[in-house]
Amino acid sequence: MRPPWLLAITDRRQMGPEDVARIARPGVAIIVREKDLSARALFDYARAIDTIARPRGCSVLVTDRLDVARALGLGVQLPEDGLEIADARAYLGPGAIVSASRHDPAGVRAAIGADWITIAPVFPSASKPGLPGLGVESLARARAAAPPGARIYALGGIDAATAPLAWATGVDGVAAIRAAWAGDALERDA
Repeated sequence: MRPPWLLAITDRRQMGPEDVARIARPGVAIIVREKDLSARALFDYARAIDTIARPRGCSVLVTDRLDVARALGLGVQLPEDGLEIADARAYLGPGAIVSASRHDPAGVRAAIGADWITIAPVFPSASKPGLPGLGVESLARARAAAPPGARIYALGGIDAATAPLAWATGVDGVAAIRAAWAGDALERDA
């Protein structure tokens, strides 16, 4: 599969299976981030998304739950205070996508072994009220600090107005919840 330019993060209160079918295509990956679900409910939800997304050329990852990721053959998105990247890779195997969340350039630099790294929040975000955004200067420093081979994604407050600012820093892609499912124009050349 080709590397994604968009990481669409789920929020089942904002999107459903029809939305997955609408956006799933090569160049898009879906991160199932439903922290309040039980392991069984998360497994069922992630499997339903994967059944729609994978045949359309779309990678699927699960946030923090290696057990669910391994059972379904999916990748994992690790929170900064979660398991070590090397431990996740050892558990999931060398072919699995291991992505890591980071919150500053130093965290990005330390994310050795991650395939993808999200840096957040770049801009103020409705999902993290009260947190100031890092800004495009920090995003550019994070991009420059990336370990070799890691792809960097801007997350937090990404929408049609801010995506071009993120792209201008040289990131490999953007990540979003609301804007991804609302159909906002987030592409590099939008």
